[in-house]
Amino acid sequence: MRVLDISTDVLCKSLATIGRCAERRASVPAGAYVLLRAASGKLRLTVTDGTITATATIGATIADPGAVAVNLTELVAAAAALSGACADIQATDGSAVVSDSVTAAMVSTINTAQFPKVPELSAMPAVKDAAALLEVLTAVARSISSDETRANINGLFIESDGQMMRAVASDGHRLSFVERSIRYPRNRGLLVPRKAICEVVRVAKADSTIAIDHTDTHWFARIDAITYSAKLINAQFPDYEHVIPVQHARVVFVPRKRLCEAVKLALKASGKMRDLALRFAGGDCSVIAFDRGGSQDGAVLVAKLPIMTERYDPKTDQQAPVTCALTELRIGIDGRYLLDALATMDKEEVALTLDGPLDPLTVCDGGMVIHVLMPQRLDRPIDWRAIESCDGQPSKSADKSDKPAA
Repeated sequence: MRVLDISTDVLCKSLATIGRCAERRASVPAGAYVLLRAASGKLRLTVTDGTITATATIGATIADPGAVAVNLTELVAAAAALSGACADIQATDGSAVVSDSVTAAMVSTINTAQFPKVPELSAMPAVKDAAALLEVLTAVARSISSDETRANINGLFIESDGQMMRAVASDGHRLSFVERSIRYPRNRGLLVPRKAICEVVRVAKADSTIAIDHTDTHWFARIDAITYSAKLINAQFPDYEHVIPVQHARVVFVPRKRLCEAVKLALKASGKMRDLALRFAGGDCSVIAFDRGGSQDGAVLVAKLPIMTERYDPKTDQQAPVTCALTELRIGIDGRYLLDALATMDKEEVALTLDGPLDPLTVCDGGMVIHVLMPQRLDRPIDWRAIESCDGQPSKSADKSDKPAA
C-alpha cells in the first residue's frame, strides 16, 4: 500500500479525533492499532474498542491501494514529527513508513486479519435539521449515567415515529427528557452507549452535516468526514414516563440568567460541596449555600430572585399574569445538576415545578426540554430567617464558631 499527498494537519486532527475510541486495555492488543484502507482516492482510518468504532476519511493520492493495521501511538508520534505540509505512507510486510520531504519514521504493523471486524453501513440518510438534532443530544448528554455496571441507564434512550423524536437520559439522580419535531429514522426505542453520544456531541458543530441510521444491533452516525458506529445496549431502559410528574401543586417562574448566576455563586461558596437550598416564600426564591447534612454553620444567602407575576404569552403577544398559590417551601438540590439543566435552556424565564421538600424538582423552559432533579434531604433544622437576615454574609452561628476562644 502506498498513499501520497496526505495533508499532515488533517491527518493529525483525524487521529486525535478517532483516537479517543481506541481500546486502551493491554488485554486487547489489536485495539491499540488503527486500520488504514486506501482506495478510490480516499484514505480511511478506523479504530475500535469493541463497542464503539470511529472512522475518519481523508482525501489523498492512492499510488497503490491496499490495507494495513498500524500502531496508533506510533503513527500519532510520527505524524506529529513531520514538518512538511503533506505526508506519504508506504506499507510493506511487517512495517510502514510515514514520511515527508524532510522526515521519515517507521511504525510497526500487524496483519489486517488480526484487526477486529467492524460494522459498516454504506448509505445513511442525512438529517435535514442537524442543528436541532445536535441541540437535543447536547441537552441530555450530561444526564447519561457513567456507571458501566448499570447498563440500562449507561446510554441514551431514543425513540421516533419518523416525525417526532424523543431522547431520554438518567443517572439515577436526575432525568432529562427532550421531544422535538425532527425527521429521525423510525424506531421503537434504541439504547445508544454514552461514549458514542458524547463523541458525537464533542465533534459535531451547528453547521455540520449529520447522517443517522441504525440496524438491529448497531447505531451509526456520520458527522462530516467522521463516522461512528456503536453496538446497541441490550437492556430495558426504565419507565421514564412514571418519573416525570404530570401535575404539580406549585409552579413558579424565575429569571433564568439570574438563577444561573446565583447557582454558580452558591457552588463557589460551598467549596467542594455541591448542595444548595432553594426557599420559596413571600414572592421570592432564595438561593442558599451550605454544607452537606443541612448544617446551618457556614450557610450563606447567595441571592434572592423575584418570582415572576407575569410572563410573555406568544399567543396574544402580550404580558400575561401568572397565578401561583405558593406557600413557604424549602428544598435541597444538587447545584451542579441544576446548573447543567439551566445551561440547556435559552429563554428568559424558567419554570420550577414542585410538590414538596422530598419530591422531585422539575425544571423546564416552557418547551419540550424537561429536567427532573431528585431532592437532597435537609436533615437538620435551619433558622431560615436568621440566614436571610444576613444579606449574603455567613450566618451568625458560623461567625461565632470562627472566633477564637478568649
